[in-house]
Amino acid sequence: MATGGSSLTEHLSDHLLCSICSAVFTEPVSLHCQHTFCRECLTESLNAGHQQCPVCRVPIRKTNFQVNRILRDIAQELTRCQEEGGGSEIQGVRGEVSEVCLEHNQPLKLWCKKDKQLLCLVCRDSREHRGHRFKPLDEAREDLQVDVGSALKMLRGDMAKVERLVLRQDKVVTTLRAKVDTHKRYITQRFNELFVLLKEMEETELKKVDEKSDLDGAGGMETNLRSMRDLLERGKTREKTLQAALENKDAVEFLRWWDQESGCTITLRGDNLASPSRSFPRLCLKKSRLQFRYPDSLKACFMPSIEKILARSITRLPITLWEPPLFGNMYDKICLFGLHCVFKIINYTSAVCTYVSP
Repeated sequence: MATGGSSLTEHLSDHLLCSICSAVFTEPVSLHCQHTFCRECLTESLNAGHQQCPVCRVPIRKTNFQVNRILRDIAQELTRCQEEGGGSEIQGVRGEVSEVCLEHNQPLKLWCKKDKQLLCLVCRDSREHRGHRFKPLDEAREDLQVDVGSALKMLRGDMAKVERLVLRQDKVVTTLRAKVDTHKRYITQRFNELFVLLKEMEETELKKVDEKSDLDGAGGMETNLRSMRDLLERGKTREKTLQAALENKDAVEFLRWWDQESGCTITLRGDNLASPSRSFPRLCLKKSRLQFRYPDSLKACFMPSIEKILARSITRLPITLWEPPLFGNMYDKICLFGLHCVFKIINYTSAVCTYVSP
């Protein structure tokens, strides 16, 4: 039954479909040129100002159309069959001719190879497409799908190449990032070692200064300074005592003080008073022979330690990191930069001390 219905649908499709709406006839009416349309479709066409047959362009003489009962009954029967499950074939035919020519309201049947356009049969015979080559829609689709298949194959080939390049590039980027991270850790480690060594050098130089100061007798100078300050305090006390005695106007009190305190305060020699300063201990000023000099450059003093740093850095350098053109002569720049930093720190924070013999 399905096969018979499908054959019947294919045979009657051109007679059961309205050329305007491309659907099964509803209230079909026929013109004097024997072309049939849906009453509603034909009325809308006339109201739009089209006074000719949509198919053959023959002028329409009257508007009082009679329903074609035979076509109406057949269309109703096909509609009933469709509702009962046998209309899938009709729907398939409708889908094939659902597109109509906007100019002629005819189903699109042909493909113009030159203009790359869908055409109806009226368009094929027009002056615009005269001499062109045409193909049925199915054949045109098959031919063009061959080209589409070739393009798809080429696209997939190109995409496969790009995917391989993406994998390779991703691997290169991952390797590069790992190298960069390793190199950063290496630089940080080397500079940390440099800072530690500079700290050790600073402590060594400070220790040398302390040792030179001890050899120069800085401890004895400090003892002598304390003795001088103590003697000065005792002298100030005696000064106050003598000043008070000098300002005393009471004869009895002054003479009693003189009798009791004069032996500790002043010394009598005959009839004259000796200077109280003669009773001070013998004092002397101790001088330092230690001198410091601050040259413009201390490279020569610290060059052995710096060369030791660079030698150690060279032996530990991961050579595989320095691959051109990414890093190039970066290693030389790092060494020079480290050396420059050492010199800068030394020039600003260190000093050379020398001991001058008497």
